[in-house]
Amino acid sequence: MKITGEESDEELMNAYAVSGDNHAFVLLYKRYEQRLFGYFARRLFSGHQAQAGDLFQRTWLKVHESRDKFDPALRFSAWIFTIAQNLLRDYISSGHVRLSRQLDDQETVGSENVADDIEAGYFRKLEWDRVCSALAEVSDLQREAFLLSVWEGFTSKEIAQLLKVSDANARQLVSRAKSALKNLLEEARS
Repeated sequence: MKITGEESDEELMNAYAVSGDNHAFVLLYKRYEQRLFGYFARRLFSGHQAQAGDLFQRTWLKVHESRDKFDPALRFSAWIFTIAQNLLRDYISSGHVRLSRQLDDQETVGSENVADDIEAGYFRKLEWDRVCSALAEVSDLQREAFLLSVWEGFTSKEIAQLLKVSDANARQLVSRAKSALKNLLEEARS
């Protein structure tokens, strides 16, 4: 099979698994590089970004080692993020690190006025702190489902596969997390 770059992720992974097509692997790597690294970076404290890079690389190594176990009937995105999630759980359970409460560093860009940038950055940081505090209050499963939905853009079916719950339960987890976050943020503002 000649790889054109138009193939689905599943077709690319199948080409890599069956015939060892390195071009297919490179295309998958490029498609998932930022998304996968971001998955780790957002879940680890900023002092552990080197470990995020290590977990990122170990995920790709597992993809390579497990390529013959890939089922093309499954979504590649769910498969690779299951690998990533398992590696992250193992790393955290080893006691090396705890999950980050700071999900993202928002930077102020584009303003000509430094004072405006500082003020806008302060209020954005304040809002992020509130969101992170609220996320810490929901259950681990709700938080993970919410992050997979909102930050990673996964569908409820993909979330269900990753969390090993039903599709309906995945939708319910996301919905409850959103509702709880909304209530917690409203309480924090008053």
